[in-house]
Amino acid sequence: MGKERMARRRPAARLPTPTGVPTDAAQTAAVATTRHAYFDQLDSADRDEREFACSVLANAALEAGAAASNIALIEQHGALRKLVLNVAHRDVGVRRAAAGALRNITLQAPPELCERLVSLDALTPLLAALSPAADAIESAASAAASALTAAAAAEALEQRQTWLQLACQLLAVLWHLAEASERAVQLYTDAGGQPLLATLRCLDAAVALMASASDTGNVAAAPTALAADALELAQVAAHFLNVVTDANAPLASRLCLPPGRPVLERVAHLSSLPHVPLLLRTLLAGVLANVMTADSSSDDAGSSVLQQMAPGILGVLSASLQLPVAASLAAALAADQPAPPAALSAAAATATPPSSAAAASASAGSLAEWRMAAKAQTVALEVLTNLAAALLPDDDDADSDDDEQTGPAARLAPQLLAPLLCSPPLLIQLCATCAAPSVEAASAGDSAALELLQERAWVALGNVLLLPSVTGGSGSIDDGTLHTVWSGMLSCLGRLPPTLLEAALAALRAVIDACHAPLQPSAHEAALLYSLVTGTAGGPVRANAVSLLAALACQQGSAATTDVVRVLLERLADPAALVVAAALDGLFDVFAGDSNSSQQQQLARTLDMLSPLRTCLAHMHAYLQAHKKAPRGSGGSSRAQRDERNRVDEAAGNLVRFIDYVEQLRRS
Repeated sequence: MGKERMARRRPAARLPTPTGVPTDAAQTAAVATTRHAYFDQLDSADRDEREFACSVLANAALEAGAAASNIALIEQHGALRKLVLNVAHRDVGVRRAAAGALRNITLQAPPELCERLVSLDALTPLLAALSPAADAIESAASAAASALTAAAAAEALEQRQTWLQLACQLLAVLWHLAEASERAVQLYTDAGGQPLLATLRCLDAAVALMASASDTGNVAAAPTALAADALELAQVAAHFLNVVTDANAPLASRLCLPPGRPVLERVAHLSSLPHVPLLLRTLLAGVLANVMTADSSSDDAGSSVLQQMAPGILGVLSASLQLPVAASLAAALAADQPAPPAALSAAAATATPPSSAAAASASAGSLAEWRMAAKAQTVALEVLTNLAAALLPDDDDADSDDDEQTGPAARLAPQLLAPLLCSPPLLIQLCATCAAPSVEAASAGDSAALELLQERAWVALGNVLLLPSVTGGSGSIDDGTLHTVWSGMLSCLGRLPPTLLEAALAALRAVIDACHAPLQPSAHEAALLYSLVTGTAGGPVRANAVSLLAALACQQGSAATTDVVRVLLERLADPAALVVAAALDGLFDVFAGDSNSSQQQQLARTLDMLSPLRTCLAHMHAYLQAHKKAPRGSGGSSRAQRDERNRVDEAAGNLVRFIDYVEQLRRS
């Protein structure tokens, strides 16, 4: 149960239905019967036919209940390569439609198809189109500012919107490919500074437009379609930068050295602008945090730049983490519901009734705002998890005497990171997020967003609770806070869905490891933990529950050791090898050392330990006999099979020695 880094996950980012594409069921069915004709039109000499064909395929990739089969058909007819080629078409409308189709396809497609797209050299036209798009956005902005007539201004505005949309589609495809393919990230990194600079220019132009489109700076209200396009482009660009900088030391080093440092400084500036929505600022703070945790080779000036950025990063994270997202979904849903007739009558009877426009403005968008806040907090939790992971020793170095960490994150930890990460208010807030109840009235999408948020909170909590042993000193968390967190976490464990249990148990184990005083669960809490061990939950959950119980039994002065050892012995017969391994490790830990030798003797004499231990050993020997080592070079077994056999062989050897030790305890 070591530290974790967040895996890349692709949030849904739907493309609006292109103009002129059939949307109702009858029209869609009619198009489906002739869809093969659109594959041919992708090569048409008529640019309108090409653009329309791309738009039809964009819709087909999102068709409810048929998206997977449509995408398979698109690939079978060779249309993927045609779409890639159309990204380089001379007409901007065709380019935009082709990139939009690829955006929808890569959104819905499995990672294997994205890998095949990378193999089709999709990144070359996508990256080549970025710089012209950034140029055109800037040129259209200048043209709009200097237009002498309303017609010229309108034309410049339309051009600007077209190029904004194209840049957004291009970066969305790159984002999806980067999340699915390490090869795509490598190609982007190897392409040098030009694509990175073009990405930043698109982001910069979008943020500038967002600022100018709103007098109040409240971009979330999106007063114009242009501002909405700019907001989407900025968020897509920030998502993409988040993915390509994640654990990417070469790119991080490039940004920290003088040629790339202006890009880093510009990202930091954009993340600090008050008119930029919190979700976008959190994404940009995540980019900076990625650079901080990935780079270990920056010069003194680069480290100084990162040190100056650290307070801003933590300030944005703190703002996102303090949002009461988990507790406010029910209120957001209620605010979006129309008032009942009785309430409207009562409001009409008051002396100063609210205007219908004001009431509509107060409730409209509240659920949309909740969704943005949920995304911002989810991203903040991912960044927090990775920052904490960067401060912990690598699992491979756990036994090393050299605990010194390298890289800017570790160097800045004592002064800047530890006070936030190890603060009791943050832990209590994370615990509250973990414990948020489900909301029956929520849609499936909102419920999934809340569950993802809670899963991220559990994982972040587990990582943060491992930090005190590394940060030490004033960063250490006191036992009183840990007891409060422990009780709060256990109180909600019984109503967690199976998808959250594994992360929750890992976080609970981190509490035990961090706490100096014994944590004694109540009878009800102990019964709940035992039920997870013996219940129908999956093997990983049962294994984590077994490890948690063993850790409780290993605490000095634990009163539950006998009951825990009995459960561990029972789990040696579990059908899941993962659970058996956890039970054996737990037994070895409980009986390790000589500090509790009298208690160990008592356990060995009062419990029937030898029978289940010998039965487990017999099963191991049977496995080893059935999977004998194949002669070297014979090709009789795979590397994974050989590794598994070696693990079982090692465990059997340890078990033989443990059985001997138990026999000695019984005789002493």
